[in-house]
Amino acid sequence: MSDERHEWIGKRAYALWEEGGRQDGRDYENWLRATADRDLLEATRASSDGSEVLNRTRRPVSKEMRVVSSSEKVLVVDDEAEIRFNTVAVLEDAGYETFEAANASEALIWLQKHDVKVVVTDVNMPGHMDGMGLAKKIRAVWPKTRVIITSGLVRLRATDVDENVTFLAKPVRDQRLLEVIRS
Repeated sequence: MSDERHEWIGKRAYALWEEGGRQDGRDYENWLRATADRDLLEATRASSDGSEVLNRTRRPVSKEMRVVSSSEKVLVVDDEAEIRFNTVAVLEDAGYETFEAANASEALIWLQKHDVKVVVTDVNMPGHMDGMGLAKKIRAVWPKTRVIITSGLVRLRATDVDENVTFLAKPVRDQRLLEVIRS
């Protein structure tokens, strides 16, 4: 990792820590999120100082979408960083504690370390397991964890998924995602 990249990620992780109210114990998550921001910056060939990412503002969340307080942890699994970031932003703005993973392997690590109540996963992901396989693994190991599967390419019926698994076709409206998580 270049010194410039490492320094940028460090500054971004610190900014995320400050934005999050200086919470202890979230350093790794802030570092992962900052790394994803840098990867997105490099993938989109944005400005070298990253001002587009650092100065990014989130869209306001309506009162009906906001959760006053929630101890519910949600894991967002999607290999597309921008979609994952936007979904996490919506959930955090609504008051959920969120984690993010780019593939099933990362998701399984988060699930082993945290009491996640809901997993939102894409169907098509790189790696040894896709979203459908991840959903089956979650149902087998963590049966109380709800799974929401999303896809813009595949359409699933209720009979195609296990109990406690919901399918939503992409693009998913923010309000609809929050409704399904709350139900």
